Amino acid sequence: MNKKNIASLGSRLQQLGFPPGITERLAAYCCFEPASFEIPYRLSDNGLSCTFHVHCMKGELGMYDAVFFTGTLRKDAAVPADCEEFDKEMGVVDWVGLAAARDSEAGVVDLVGQADRAYRLLSELVVKDVSGLIRYRHWVGTALEDLVPNLAVHKNNYEISQRFYLMGDESPISFADALRFLQSRWMEKKFKADRKLLLKRKEREAGNNSASVGRLLKKRLRPDPKSRRNEQ
Repeated sequence: MNKKNIASLGSRLQQLGFPPGITERLAAYCCFEPASFEIPYRLSDNGLSCTFHVHCMKGELGMYDAVFFTGTLRKDAAVPADCEEFDKEMGVVDWVGLAAARDSEAGVVDLVGQADRAYRLLSELVVKDVSGLIRYRHWVGTALEDLVPNLAVHKNNYEISQRFYLMGDESPISFADALRFLQSRWMEKKFKADRKLLLKRKEREAGNNSASVGRLLKKRLRPDPKSRRNEQ
């Protein structure tokens, strides 16, 4: 294991926003000498959470380097008023721990009673979470993510992602700068969605007005029965 390479890569990752202790985590990854690996980092800001995954690869000389990182900005999905209490109950369960315990041979003391509570909630989810929104809130980004109904729809509504490349010896874009960029993209996405909704509303109103004018003209053009009798 090349400690000089790990120290150099650690300094590179600290430029992105990782704490100084990142070198210890890097050593844990590099000791297995994988061809590549991803190391995660998370930021939160005003109800938004952003998860970064830095992709590191081994070069031809056996040295690791960070090639790019992907940032995913996730907006907190609002819970329907009639599901707020149920959502709180979902939040009590350690879903990440339960998912990890499925593949662990050793018993996890902290999860005693969690399975019974989870089983009860899962039986209610079929009725109370038809769209899968509550499951998305608590399971996205975990090993249970694939069990969320309409996952692609929820991700499209509440997430936005971008890949940022790290170019050679150039000073890299930091996580904080990437977060601001993603927030700007989120505002742009919201602006376009609001504009699209406004245009649809205007089209609908214009269609209703046209229909009203058409009915009024038809009524005016209809011959008066009294005038017919007078003509006779």
